[in-house]
Amino acid sequence: MPPGFTDKQTSSAKMILNAKTGELQDVSSSGESMRDMLSSVLGSNINSLLQQVGQPNLAVSVIAEKGWQTRTCLRDITGVELTVTKVTDNRVWVSYHGGEPGNRLAGVAILERASGWIIKQVLTTELEHTFAGKTIGIRSTQIMAQVADAQETHVPRLRSDWANRWTPLSGGELPDKIVSVSDADKMFGQPHATLEQDEDTLKLSLRHQVSHPARTGVVKISDPVLFDARGEKLTPPMQLGRAYTYGGDEEDALTEATLHFTALGDLTQIARQTASLQATVAWYPDESFIIRLTPDKHQQAHYQKKGVNIHFGPSEDADVYELTFEGKATDRVSPRLADGQPFDIQFRAYPAAPQWLTAEESLVRYRASPRPEAHRMLIRTDRAPAYIDLVVSRSADVAASSRQLTFRTADARRMDPAVKPEVQYLYEGTRQPAPLHALKPTGLDRGQVLLSMLQAQIEACTASLTSSAEEAGTPLIFAAITDNDSFAQPAMLQLQTEDGVRQFFYDLGERTVDLSCTSSAMWQPAELILDEQSPWVVATEDLLNKHHFSTVGELLAHYRMLDAKGRVLSLQTVSEGVALTPSTALDAVIFPDNTLRVAGVPTTIEVIGHDDKPIERQFKVTLPRLAEVGAQ
Repeated sequence: MPPGFTDKQTSSAKMILNAKTGELQDVSSSGESMRDMLSSVLGSNINSLLQQVGQPNLAVSVIAEKGWQTRTCLRDITGVELTVTKVTDNRVWVSYHGGEPGNRLAGVAILERASGWIIKQVLTTELEHTFAGKTIGIRSTQIMAQVADAQETHVPRLRSDWANRWTPLSGGELPDKIVSVSDADKMFGQPHATLEQDEDTLKLSLRHQVSHPARTGVVKISDPVLFDARGEKLTPPMQLGRAYTYGGDEEDALTEATLHFTALGDLTQIARQTASLQATVAWYPDESFIIRLTPDKHQQAHYQKKGVNIHFGPSEDADVYELTFEGKATDRVSPRLADGQPFDIQFRAYPAAPQWLTAEESLVRYRASPRPEAHRMLIRTDRAPAYIDLVVSRSADVAASSRQLTFRTADARRMDPAVKPEVQYLYEGTRQPAPLHALKPTGLDRGQVLLSMLQAQIEACTASLTSSAEEAGTPLIFAAITDNDSFAQPAMLQLQTEDGVRQFFYDLGERTVDLSCTSSAMWQPAELILDEQSPWVVATEDLLNKHHFSTVGELLAHYRMLDAKGRVLSLQTVSEGVALTPSTALDAVIFPDNTLRVAGVPTTIEVIGHDDKPIERQFKVTLPRLAEVGAQ
């Protein structure tokens, strides 16, 4: 868009209308009148221009009566026939077509009944123009739609690969019965809803505790309100798209919707400012059902119950059948043929579009169709099907549950103490340091001898082989090993050569390991009371008032947070993307309110203690032969 025009729009525009007739009289921006600017060029024709600009796209009067017809001239094409196909209290549906090859049009439109303004329109034109003695054909489809919440805003893709070709489908089998979700808690049971910035848009996501084959019904999101990180309300012009729910065999179902900002200029900054979004989320349970059509000797079948009207029959083309479906506004239908019979399918407009339109042009007319829920399918197969099964996907008319939810960005979730955090464990899998009485050597099958223990314990222990051994003339010893770059492995005493070069040994046979500890470290309950509402928030003064820790490793060697299953939980970091390691500075986990945030729901916090009674233990170990390891 030219910068000058953008500047005019950004500075706003004033429209002057005749209050009685609705006629546009002038448009001004930055104090400049469009009438004055164009009058010097157009003269008296400026009045005609303003009249056309001020009119709805259908420049003809329409009577709001179903079946009303007229013939007129549209876009310089004569003989265009208009038909009112549907009328409600506030809308009028019109279908129109006319002209000759090389100069014709066909369209459908939804008009606002009170004003005549277009709500939606799909118009295809075929025009021929002669330039320098050559005739050039111009064919185009125009799609117009008002921007409104919970409505599709994308323009359907024309000339797409799939729209004008047959799509092969395997016959497959339909389920014996429909499995639908009936528990609202499963739809709203996840701990939080998420908000993610995608350049200049925001994606809302909500997971449900539901997996295939259960059907979720429909989720609708409405009335969005935005807030920044300080909790201040944001009021940019915006539009919330329709919510779509996806299900998977292994993952929980997911509902997503996209929020678009409709202001001019760079909108990424607006999206970046948003920390949370409050909205109403309503759930309409699934009411899908299965229908079986059995064609008669003429290969025709009809069904009219449960608010649907279905007809199946042969088309004019051999081996091609036509299935038409009408139902409720949000109904969808999926066909299967008898005994897994394969077939090809193609979708067309319903009601049928003029023959000269392509499949793509015909299909896209659903955007302004009087029956957007209706389907017209062409089914191509090598033989007449014995029966056709149809799954009619339907949701309830009335919401079973409606809740106010807050969708938060990753930063907002992390910073808000009221948000239940995602679970992260300190150690991988079940690897947790064992107490001395339960300690066992590990790593033997691969030629290692490892004694994993608490960091506080390892400082009080030494180990040795009863029958000393060497490797290439270098004595074997046990050395204390701590990985300061990862919590994946606990601290340990590791058998290695004295110079630390080798840690894997073979053909040493059976050996005895002597472990000697001057004291025994043990976990015991800390004198802390967790908050019932947010137990994951722990005041730093409760943990740090008697100790001076500089790293996360030092803190977690002294305290541990356990969940209900006794697993050691990790800590959340203040900044996103910071890897938590033993050497991470303690400031990285202290939040602005001087609290620590546990990565999960702790039921207990324990503190390390010591029993000064010495402990001696022995372990019999057998290291493998090199040939045995190689054979594995």
